[in-house]
Amino acid sequence: MRKLWIAAGFAVGYVLGARAGRERYDQITGWVNQQMENEKVQQVTDAVKVQATQAANTATEKVRGTKIGDAVENFMASGEGHESDMSDELLDVRRGDAETEAQSSAVK
Repeated sequence: MRKLWIAAGFAVGYVLGARAGRERYDQITGWVNQQMENEKVQQVTDAVKVQATQAANTATEKVRGTKIGDAVENFMASGEGHESDMSDELLDVRRGDAETEAQSSAVK
């Protein structure tokens, strides 16, 4: 499977960087489309989608209920803002964690 990813990466890089002209581009995209119709490729694609969904669900469950998870959830629920807003919110959470840690160290 790793070879497949390497080949796919090479093909994408070549297509984006090639100066071979439209004919070569059409030849490469035709080959890619032909490969995408291959049953084995479709099986691997489906398996990767399932694994990615499972990984995302696992990650979601691990951060749910934490400060970082709450920050992400609040950001996603707001439906507004930009990545920079998310970065600021996560930095605020990290600063809060550092302050809490410093306070607990001072108490000891």
